[in-house]
Amino acid sequence: MEALWAIIVMNVGINSLLAFFSSSFLILIALKLLRIQEARWQALCLLLPFIKLLFDLSSYQFSNWALAQQINPLTCPEGTRILSLELILQGLYYPFCYAGLFLEEGQSFTVADILCLTIGPTWTIIGALLFIIGTGASLGYGYWHYHLFRKWREKLLETSTLYQGRLSSPLQTNLEKQKIKIYATPTQQIPCITGQWRPLIFLPQTLIQELTQQELEAIIVHEMAHVYKKDLFCNTFLFWVCHLFWWIPIHFIKKRLELAQEYACDRYVIQNNIESRHLANALYKASCWLYPHQKQIFVKSLITPCNTTKRIQTLLAPASSSYSKIIKGVQYTMLIGWMILVFFGKFWTF
Repeated sequence: MEALWAIIVMNVGINSLLAFFSSSFLILIALKLLRIQEARWQALCLLLPFIKLLFDLSSYQFSNWALAQQINPLTCPEGTRILSLELILQGLYYPFCYAGLFLEEGQSFTVADILCLTIGPTWTIIGALLFIIGTGASLGYGYWHYHLFRKWREKLLETSTLYQGRLSSPLQTNLEKQKIKIYATPTQQIPCITGQWRPLIFLPQTLIQELTQQELEAIIVHEMAHVYKKDLFCNTFLFWVCHLFWWIPIHFIKKRLELAQEYACDRYVIQNNIESRHLANALYKASCWLYPHQKQIFVKSLITPCNTTKRIQTLLAPASSSYSKIIKGVQYTMLIGWMILVFFGKFWTF
């Protein structure tokens, strides 16, 4: 088979695209049907398609690949090519979901195989080289952004001073326990936190003067929640996955995941005995400085243009009725089972 290496590269590119959309669609369907309201669980579920992108790279079975056995699926007799959508129980504990293309004798092939065999080896090699060059350029561009972020953080530290204001004793204890430092800055317009391992919270000096003590502590607890829940580590992972799989339009799911993280951290503030109205007021005051603000990577800002209004409305809305513990137990048991099915499932690969 000519240009087999190029067909493999094209398979990784096209199969990853199809598998990501399939797994994302199934996750969104599960969240909708099961009516999952907990934002932290929503964020966890939405993270799964990104992790699966990397996991799928190790799940290819070349021994079952039709082209590896010198079988051209386009030349096989009519009626021997099968579209398979199935749920298999392998053993008593390993459910397996599969969506793909098969030959009658059991060999698998993919949409990428059909495309490559149709356009010929020359265009297949060109397409594979474009994938390789594009991936290298995207990762280089990501590293350049990371370099700019480090310079921005160093410059911000030079112009900032350690916050010396009074905080409640429990909050001060948690800050020391998690080794989080707070800086007051004249240059950053929006409160933010950066650094999962050495976290730094930056509070604008102008905003500090406008906030009450309760509103200030609500912001700090919200930013602490990002560290406690490993959101900064998660977002760094997402950044590099986005650059590694640069051809996949994953920003819609990524934005939903980041919004779910913000809702979860807002909820964390309320669980720490801070009234929701204090956080809502803080968000509103911070939003006045939103539009001159320039977003930075590897940074969790308190607010963004796309989520401020929704979050304030959610905080000020009356508490919604929750399900009983039995119904919740059934909900989340079904959700976990669905996530396992999706994660270990094979979609459009060989």
